Amino acid sequence: MNIYEAALDKVSDGINIFDKNGYLLFSNIKAQQIENSNRKVTIGKHLLDIYHFDLDKSQRQGFINSENPINDYCDYFKSQYSNQFVSTLNSTLPVFVNNEMEAIVSVVNSKEQLESNNKKLLKLKACLKKDKPQINSKSINMYYSFRDIIGNNPDFLKAVNLASLVADRECSVLLYGETGTGKELFAQSIHSASLRKTKNFVALNCAAIPENLAESILFGTEKGSFTGSINKEGLLFEANGGTILLDELNSLEISIQAKLLRVLQEKKYRKVGGSKDIDCDVRIISAINEDPLEAVESGKIRSDLFYRLNTISIHIPPLRDRSDDIILLCEYFLNKYNILNNSCYSIHPDVIQLFKNYLWPGNTRELLHAIEYSVTIAKNDIITLNDIPTHIKNSINTNIFSSPKESKNKSITSFTQPFPSEKIVLDHLDKMMEEYEKKIIITSLTNHAGNITKTAEALGISRQGMQYRIKKYHIHHR
Repeated sequence: MNIYEAALDKVSDGINIFDKNGYLLFSNIKAQQIENSNRKVTIGKHLLDIYHFDLDKSQRQGFINSENPINDYCDYFKSQYSNQFVSTLNSTLPVFVNNEMEAIVSVVNSKEQLESNNKKLLKLKACLKKDKPQINSKSINMYYSFRDIIGNNPDFLKAVNLASLVADRECSVLLYGETGTGKELFAQSIHSASLRKTKNFVALNCAAIPENLAESILFGTEKGSFTGSINKEGLLFEANGGTILLDELNSLEISIQAKLLRVLQEKKYRKVGGSKDIDCDVRIISAINEDPLEAVESGKIRSDLFYRLNTISIHIPPLRDRSDDIILLCEYFLNKYNILNNSCYSIHPDVIQLFKNYLWPGNTRELLHAIEYSVTIAKNDIITLNDIPTHIKNSINTNIFSSPKESKNKSITSFTQPFPSEKIVLDHLDKMMEEYEKKIIITSLTNHAGNITKTAEALGISRQGMQYRIKKYHIHHR
């Protein structure tokens, strides 16, 4: 007996392990007790020789034929060896090795065992009710840490290691990468590992706020500075002593960038309409979704501000360049979902293979949403190709379903209908998709005479979402 078999003998549940053809490989002590069997006799036997039930009624035999898990089913059979009738509640799960099912694990419970477990549950609830710990919410780290960053890709680990190295320094950090790659996750992790971790982390998406409100939201307002203004603190005040993330900094107005430069240089700022300087002790982490030097050259970011913020720049690679991390991320997201919902979902190898070949224009965020969608509609505990989002499933027949090496610098035809004949060299997929989104919006705005509300309704997005995109792409609609 090896160490694993010895360990399984200590488990309070009955465990039977069959090979893919239904022959018993191992049975722990608890399974023998529940089923009134003797593993010295049963190991090596087929399940139909061990359990006396009809083939059509055997859930375990049906599991072998379908390779799908079966949870909480009842078995009532006559033991071939003890000549006694046995009633059990079982769950059977597949074991895949190199995408092939090699074994079946059967978890066996008796009525007495389930009653005992219920008593333990009641006892635990009584203990929790009596001795419920008092938790100080301020002592809980509400932010992500480097433990939440998943991946083994060398370029990705290089970014993680650099972020970890500078976390406890006071230098400014510039994060750049495509939308959905996890820039805020990195920023929060840096904050959580810094000397400022007990203070606030505040995030501002510069592209998601109207131009005329950005300054007041960031710096605060003084009563009387404009009609209807009140004394109100800004996000810099809220982040004082901590960290502020300026996401999509390249969307922030140049005039506001000049005032932000003063914060970095002098550690002071003034409210809108204010006359007094306010001290500001805040670490600034900035993030953009394009190459920073290109953003400077195009005038989206002031060069002097860029060189102040660019003490440390960290590039986060897109998910399509780290396809080997797909399975790690899937397991991580599923594990969190399973713990939260007391479920036991897993992913079929065919889905993993499709995911590894899909180009993920929305990066890790898109993968997370795909997992959430799949577990919501899945009929069984194993996510199959029938459960994944339609656009990913349909990508099997489009150019978006191919490896990065095959797709790099490949001329493809857009699958976006408004421009079917146009050819594009695939260099940065996010830029390609943003360009098409911009063209679609311009076309729709033209068709609706520049009316934002009607354009938003036609495209199925909110008016605020339309305004955000108009600002993001610098579209002149009138």
